[in-house]
Amino acid sequence: MSNAIAPNKILLAVRPVDLQAVSSVLGVEFDLIICYTLEQAIAHLDDEVALIVCGVRFDQGSMFELLSAARTNPHTKWVPYYLIIGEDIKYSASILEGIYKAAAVRGVTGCIELAKLTSELGKEHTYERVRERLRQLLPASGNRENDRAKFYPAPDVRHTPP
Repeated sequence: MSNAIAPNKILLAVRPVDLQAVSSVLGVEFDLIICYTLEQAIAHLDDEVALIVCGVRFDQGSMFELLSAARTNPHTKWVPYYLIIGEDIKYSASILEGIYKAAAVRGVTGCIELAKLTSELGKEHTYERVRERLRQLLPASGNRENDRAKFYPAPDVRHTPP
């Protein structure tokens, strides 16, 4: 890929049953690479991927295996990696805390907890807030090293997108 063209695709790693719900959140404005298995997702880690969004239940819990593959791939090692926890998931506070701690240790950029956001903001505001955050994360230039400082200064895990 030429440095003049910015990577602009979002690799979306989810279970087939979760695609409709996640698609509702993301809308139609993003160029998505949809993957249902770890093998598919790893095969798509290339220089066109600008952002990775992975469901916590992706391919029987392979969220951290995909993260490891992304961080060791020269094309995606600096790409922001977000975990998404669906609206229908009702994990206990201790399970969520464990997910967040494991995510922080492994270098996940952030976590989006849809159930919590939706209960606080309502569905439409939550969806727009998530979309706005994703727009901010997509790099503006074709130079990934310059963009790295903008969107990946250090692991930053939050319960809600900034």
